Amino acid sequence: MSRLRARQLTWMIAGGFLIAAAVVGALASSPLWYVVSAWLGAVLYAASFLLFALGLQRSGSVTDRHPVGTTALVLLGLWSIALPVVQSAGIGASLGQSVWTVEALARFALALVAVVQIGRARVVPGHWRWAPAFTLAVVALSWVAGELGLNVPAEGWFFVDALIRLSAGVFLGVIAIVLGIRASVRTVIIAPTP
Repeated sequence: MSRLRARQLTWMIAGGFLIAAAVVGALASSPLWYVVSAWLGAVLYAASFLLFALGLQRSGSVTDRHPVGTTALVLLGLWSIALPVVQSAGIGASLGQSVWTVEALARFALALVAVVQIGRARVVPGHWRWAPAFTLAVVALSWVAGELGLNVPAEGWFFVDALIRLSAGVFLGVIAIVLGIRASVRTVIIAPTP
């Protein structure tokens, strides 16, 4: 498989997984689908993060397999699977709010490392390499606003936060797919004709 083809397939598949994970995660608010969507969403997020980190080949890795960024993405993928395990084992209910706040901050720190490394690796073309950083900032602001309360009813903010998270996953997934398709189209256009 050529380097370009590996990148194209990696980004298209990982982008599809990311979109599916975001949509499945949005279904988690329904009590009927909560357990199924939590597990399925976690597996899809993990698959997406692992594919973006490692690629089908090195050329597909958004971090160019540099150790810091790749490790951060792999840990985020594993973390997404660990959360439903902790919650379904009943451990989550016994942990205090402060533990969950620390967990969220640690996950944010890993995501911050990953997005900075994606930007620095310059594998993703143009300014698109900073799209994950922009998206992380929006999701983080939404989380902080929810934690601070800001005189908004909890139910209303839960809906806004869920919409932001859904939009973030779909946005990044679509970008990945488009960039994967664009890479193959550019090759066809630029390739010399016989």
